[in-house]
Amino acid sequence: MGSVPGGRVRLPGGGRGRVGGFLLDLRPVTNEEYRRYAARTGARLPDWTWRPGFDLPEQPVVGVSLDEARRFARWAGKRLPSLREWMRAARADTRLPYPWGEAHPHPPFAHFGRGARGAPAPVEPMDRAAGRGPFGHMDLAGNVWEWTAGGELLGGFWGSSDPRLDLLLEEPPDRLSAGIGFRCAF
Repeated sequence: MGSVPGGRVRLPGGGRGRVGGFLLDLRPVTNEEYRRYAARTGARLPDWTWRPGFDLPEQPVVGVSLDEARRFARWAGKRLPSLREWMRAARADTRLPYPWGEAHPHPPFAHFGRGARGAPAPVEPMDRAAGRGPFGHMDLAGNVWEWTAGGELLGGFWGSSDPRLDLLLEEPPDRLSAGIGFRCAF
């Protein structure tokens, strides 16, 4: 987990807010972490954890509903971040379109635009250290959409053409997708 200092935050759509300091996972929850949780609690493993291209231990787990993400977070002694917290970690109080600044995303920064090119699936975050957010968090743009405590999905995913921070996806809380994962806060 990495520390995110409290302060002001710009929200998707132009609103502003304030958050207190908190801790946030440096990367999305992985298949390996979710497998440990499932083994200890009897939770169901997402279907994608068995599919080639989605099954590597350090890849973000995908195909997890909002309630499943919340249960994992509770089991881990954590919680899901709020929309404001997630956005604070991704861009602090700036209007920057990406966690790393204004530069259009490309492979050293984010994993995106893969759906149409035949290379679907999230990848391990360590390959894109240049794309870290202002407080050191990886993959806040691209790789997987991430659930927040309020059920919003942020960050885009591996199939997004441009994973800008102003993108906010609203899906039913039981939505299972190969493009949806999560990270935890404390």
